[in-house]
Amino acid sequence: MDYIATHNTFNHALKISWRISKRMLNYLQKKLYMKRNLPMTILQGNRLVLDDMKTLVPDPNETRIYTIGAINGRDDLLVKMIAEIEQCNLLASNDKIVFLGNFVGKEGSSRTVIDLLKQYQRLRPMHVQILRGASEHKMAQSRINFMRSDLGKEILRSYKTTHMLFPNSETNKLDVKQFMEDTVWIESLPTYYESDKYFFVHSGVNPDKDLDKQSLGGFMFIQEPFYKSVRLFAKKIVHTYAGDRLCVKMNRLGIGHDTPKKLSCVVLCDKKPANKVEVFGKVIEELMIVSKD
Repeated sequence: MDYIATHNTFNHALKISWRISKRMLNYLQKKLYMKRNLPMTILQGNRLVLDDMKTLVPDPNETRIYTIGAINGRDDLLVKMIAEIEQCNLLASNDKIVFLGNFVGKEGSSRTVIDLLKQYQRLRPMHVQILRGASEHKMAQSRINFMRSDLGKEILRSYKTTHMLFPNSETNKLDVKQFMEDTVWIESLPTYYESDKYFFVHSGVNPDKDLDKQSLGGFMFIQEPFYKSVRLFAKKIVHTYAGDRLCVKMNRLGIGHDTPKKLSCVVLCDKKPANKVEVFGKVIEELMIVSKD
């Protein structure tokens, strides 16, 4: 009888322990999603889900270009921005969504950002244009030297397999295969994108050269010579810059990225019907996602 009583007590304790562990795991998962504050309507696990994939129709009046600035590794802000574009705006089949680079960074998870961008590109291949930024260029071209930098170390950390009980352990293994696949994908990304009225790049262009004679260095790293130039090109230049607000000039439009707590998107009109007054460089609206942390 004592053996049976002890056995029953052990089974009862085991069941209680399992229930507590299960509840704690569910609590931690919910806590993680609450902390990240991701819109679960378009994100199921790590997979983007867009319910209106077949409902897009062309807009005969205009083509909108959703231009997104530096993400800096903030996967949570990226998901919110995609949700804003997909759910809160009338996305037409002739619209475009352009990412201006520097999507990796010290904040959040660069690996998750890259995975989300790749998924979004697959889901909307005719709409999404992803440009290579300076950080991604260094990441792909100078892997060893870049990974020794502070930014490189933070990016590498997002590629480490995380143990549930020891998330910050130094023994967590690096997912080398995924890292190499992502750098190959980054190398395949274009450095500029052209529409009818706009020329999209990460940093800027060399003001001493025509658009068809630009070099990679200008697209990636040029700043002051381009910022000070008043040259008017055939198309208006859209780029990122280290400022805190939208910079609208006659020859360029800069989307600021002074803080990783903010993600900006500028909606541009690329085409208009003949009966409307042409406004060069008109901004339809500016979307902004701000982190609460």
